[in-house]
Amino acid sequence: MKESISDTVYTKLRDSIISGEISNREIILEQSIADKFGISKITARGILKQLCHDKYLVCYPRKGYLVNEITHEQCRKIQQLRYQIEALALRLIAAQKSKEGLETLKQILEQQNNSKDPYQAINTQFHLGLAKLSGNQYIYDVLYPCIGYVARYAMTSIERGRFSPENNYHHDIIASLQNNDIKAALNYLRLDLQLKEDEI
Repeated sequence: MKESISDTVYTKLRDSIISGEISNREIILEQSIADKFGISKITARGILKQLCHDKYLVCYPRKGYLVNEITHEQCRKIQQLRYQIEALALRLIAAQKSKEGLETLKQILEQQNNSKDPYQAINTQFHLGLAKLSGNQYIYDVLYPCIGYVARYAMTSIERGRFSPENNYHHDIIASLQNNDIKAALNYLRLDLQLKEDEI
């Protein structure tokens, strides 16, 4: 299926933000995006709003858009919030009699994915998969933007090493859930989110 012009422009802008080509001090205007890519101002607005939704930009009404800068401390606080949200998801999954849904998580981990889009990354899909398996849609809805913040930080920050998803505990979380060991699952979740014991 052919990618739409909106998707193409979104990807180009997102990659420019990630690479630092668009600086955090550069004001982005809807009209300048429309002119640059030969699209309507309404289409440009929709793309920029999507970039705001995905935590790449912040909208300042009547002024324009700026790259969403996230500090190390903000990221740490988001990870703390994520732990509480995902811990609830793990408890709800553990309470379910059937563990068939865990096979879906295993399939996610078997994928090969080199996408620059953090929402397509295996790490993100795994954590959002936990939210879906919980059976509580609100967990997914709250978790989605949190992951956007952390992914943005991990991909653009000089200090990104701490929140890098490269060293993960996904298989350990699944195994713990399969063994009905919620305490171990929660501990692996903490380790996966790279939080110390006194941070949760």
